[in-house]
Amino acid sequence: MTQYLIRFPTDFFEDSWIESALKDMNYLYSNYSPQFPPTDILVDKKTGDLIYKLAVAGYSSDDLTITTEDGCIIVEANGSKYSTDDVEIVNRGIKDSQFKRRIPISNKYDLNLIDVQYSNGILNITIPIAEEKRPKQIKIK
Repeated sequence: MTQYLIRFPTDFFEDSWIESALKDMNYLYSNYSPQFPPTDILVDKKTGDLIYKLAVAGYSSDDLTITTEDGCIIVEANGSKYSTDDVEIVNRGIKDSQFKRRIPISNKYDLNLIDVQYSNGILNITIPIAEEKRPKQIKIK
């Protein structure tokens, strides 16, 4: 039986390319920001309306501003409400900073008839399908 001895160059794990790759990975990870606020996108099966549910716990309805512009819905929030005069923040797990989220909406939906409701930290934005885009049944003569 033949035995083989596999050797790695001793400087393989000390090579600068590994250090460089680890630095690049660390940079990419530290600058990664998942889309905020977390969002569910739903379509009502009966009406065809589009529903956005944004998780904005920590914000009140007074902190939020919703506008429409160029076929988009823009959701914005004011900045931090914590006063660090009386407390020291040890860990921040609830986001309460300023944000701006631009949501493009298809021209299939009517941005003039948006309904917005806020309850228990969830912002519900319902955009009805435009009347002229709704399916129509044609009568047979």
